[in-house]
Amino acid sequence: MSPKSTESTLENIFQQESVLRNQLIHEFIKDVEKLKKKFNSRDQLILSLQQELATVREENQQINAKLLNLNVAYESRLTEVAFTAGITSNAAFRRDETVIFPHVITNKGNAYNPNDGIFTAPENGTYSFYCSITSFETNNSWVKITKMVFLKLSSVHMEVQMIMIHRLLT
Repeated sequence: MSPKSTESTLENIFQQESVLRNQLIHEFIKDVEKLKKKFNSRDQLILSLQQELATVREENQQINAKLLNLNVAYESRLTEVAFTAGITSNAAFRRDETVIFPHVITNKGNAYNPNDGIFTAPENGTYSFYCSITSFETNNSWVKITKMVFLKLSSVHMEVQMIMIHRLLT
């Protein structure tokens, strides 16, 4: 080979190397850009998730505060309810008459009204009543305890009656 042809061949090899180098650099830059986009996308996703987590934590704190307030309100509504009342003298009553026990010994929660003889339950629940009535003039005593239920969703008024019959043995 002649020096000119060697020089031409070398020049040709350098050009091909330059083209290949430029192609590799261009592909490398493309790959770097893709990676940047991926990282930016992931960074944005992480930022978005961090913001969402902060929002959820804030909402959780608000819910916990509301729950605490509801618990406090509920506990403040829970009132101890009890009453003991009686009649300190002889009395006669007509049939279906409300017996008023004016002598109030205990009235926790003020649910018993000594003026009209009516106990009003301050909240839903189970209430237990004990009643002792003695009849000296006849052998029969009748006690009728009436539960009045007012339904909140309608104007229906129901009456449930429990009749206790006690026959005194002489």
